[in-house]
Amino acid sequence: MLLGRPANATPIPDDDYLDILTYILKVNDYPTGVTELTPAVLQNVIFVGKSGPQPVPDGALVITIGCLSQASNGSWVLLSATEPARTRTETSTPADIKTSSQKSLGALVFRLADLDAVPNFAPEEHKGQKMQAKGYLVRQPNAERISLSSMEMLDSTCAR
Repeated sequence: MLLGRPANATPIPDDDYLDILTYILKVNDYPTGVTELTPAVLQNVIFVGKSGPQPVPDGALVITIGCLSQASNGSWVLLSATEPARTRTETSTPADIKTSSQKSLGALVFRLADLDAVPNFAPEEHKGQKMQAKGYLVRQPNAERISLSSMEMLDSTCAR
C-alpha cells in the first residue's frame, strides 16, 4: 500500500493509484520524469513545486548537518549547518549517515532543543564534532531551532 493514502479509504490497486497521481501531476503541468512511476520508485521520489525547491516550512521533520557547539549561555547549537531538508524518519539509517557524511558544511546556525529526547546522547562528548541532526524545524527570526529526535556523529572533527 502506498504512502499518502488515507487510512479509512477504500483500497484501490497500486497501478490505479499511480494512474491517478500521474494524471494529477500532468494536469498541473509537472514535467515528465525520466523513469516510470512505480510503487518501488515512488518511495524515493521527492516532488518539487513548480517554483523549484523552497525552504522547508516551519514544523517539518528535517535533517541537517553541522558542528556541535555550546553557546555562551550554555545552550547547544549546530554551527556551519546546511539548509535543512525534509526527511521521512525521526531516526537515522546507515544510508542517511553515509549520505550526510559526504556533505559539506553550510553557513546556518540552529539552536538545538529537546536534547534530552535523544536516547543516550551526551552533547559534551560530541562538542566540536560534525553531527547529523534530525528533528522538527522551528523557524523564528533570529531564533531558528530544531526540536531534536536524533543526533549522529559523522566525524570527530568539524573540518570544512
